[in-house]
Amino acid sequence: MAFEPTESPESLALAERLLAVFDIVIKVTELRLPDALSEMLNLNQIRTMYLLRYETGLSQKEIAERLGLTPAAISKLVREMEHNGFVERHPDEHDARQMKLHLSDFGQNVVTHGEAMRVNAIAKVLSALSLDERRLVVELLERALEITQANGDN
Repeated sequence: MAFEPTESPESLALAERLLAVFDIVIKVTELRLPDALSEMLNLNQIRTMYLLRYETGLSQKEIAERLGLTPAAISKLVREMEHNGFVERHPDEHDARQMKLHLSDFGQNVVTHGEAMRVNAIAKVLSALSLDERRLVVELLERALEITQANGDN
């Protein structure tokens, strides 16, 4: 079954250009940590830390499902992160047999620092534009996302 575009050729060409821009922005703002810490953590551990920043108290099973990892891989990953002081395990309030993962204070500081590095990287990209142009870029992208989400598109 062949893909048949529903947009005009000009719209598709603009979408390709925007995708190329997004690819560069993603590369510039990828999950990052200071060099000394990035040697201690692999990509899945960094992804786990960013996930726990926004969804604290997840089980290993929930993290494995969200990141597409096997239970064995997540078990090893969490064990290493706990050993290095990035995460802590706490018993579930409702089921003491279950353990929930949380960033330690050190882990939270690491993620906060990494997030600041990402913000600075995107600010550097935007610095080539005037303040009004920066606002316009952000506002138009936010508007496009809001409309897309309101229409139920992903």
